[in-house]
Amino acid sequence: MLKYPEQLIIPDRRGGEIARLSGLGSDLNMSSFIDERYSVAQYIGLWKKYPLDMVVITLQHLFNGLDITYPTVYNYNLHSSRVLLSIGNYIMFFIALVILSNKLLDWRSDGKRYPPLVLAMIAPVVVSIPFGIEVRFFLPIIMTYFAISIFSLNDGVRLIRANRLYIYLIVFVVLCFINSANVFSAAKYVIPLTIW
Repeated sequence: MLKYPEQLIIPDRRGGEIARLSGLGSDLNMSSFIDERYSVAQYIGLWKKYPLDMVVITLQHLFNGLDITYPTVYNYNLHSSRVLLSIGNYIMFFIALVILSNKLLDWRSDGKRYPPLVLAMIAPVVVSIPFGIEVRFFLPIIMTYFAISIFSLNDGVRLIRANRLYIYLIVFVVLCFINSANVFSAAKYVIPLTIW
């Protein structure tokens, strides 16, 4: 069994470069801004000075938290297949997005209190985005979109068919794979993709 030689840390190279340009250090292998090296005031200052880069970093952290690549939290064989699991994850996420975008109008018109409930479930997750990301921190969101996808699967498939969203689904999955591959390419050692 091939094992990754050490703990897998995906460096945030964009964040490291911003920190270097701001005179906060030159650690291009950092995984987050909020740790013992940076204060909250410095972090807010980076948002003021580099707002677009910080939005990109935040969205990348959000994606990394939702990108289920392995079936366990502590995976000791990083060379095991992650392709099929990732495809399933991206499809479920797409279905949940389609259902939620359709339901948003219904929630506003029928007076139900679903959005505050969903916001209450994801609020603790949003707080973790500036830190080093692990999928386990995002379990409330992952469980929510899996539940939406599974319990409304017929509605989701019907909406995809009715609106002819097949190409969008394929493009979404491909873009997610490209983004995930880009993230893993920043790791210290190469982790080849395997299907089985």
